[in-house]
Amino acid sequence: MRRLFWVVALLTSLATPSVSHSPVNSSNPADGATLQVVPKTLTLMLAEPGRFMKVEVTYTTSDGSANHIIGLEIPSRKMTEMMEFPAPDMGAGTYLVEWRALGGDGHAMNGTVTYTVSPE
Repeated sequence: MRRLFWVVALLTSLATPSVSHSPVNSSNPADGATLQVVPKTLTLMLAEPGRFMKVEVTYTTSDGSANHIIGLEIPSRKMTEMMEFPAPDMGAGTYLVEWRALGGDGHAMNGTVTYTVSPE
């Protein structure tokens, strides 16, 4: 009976999803947004404090003919729940923002935000 208890406990612990840090709580522009003009800034808001380590934007032209990867300068390496970046202005197209941060316990967090700027 004792062995059965430990087998069930082990299987239950393996089946339980691990608790992980939640990614971006919100962003501006919002994920999936379609805009008429390129935003001046990009804001990422985490659900809990983190230290942003890398933020890259992959821009794809409206017709899909070209891609450009732009690394954004991180204004501060302090723990924060919100970080604002100057948004790259490449014109109409799709902007895929990929970010990486470290939580207070050193746990890696990452995610993406995508927005589109419509041609005029």
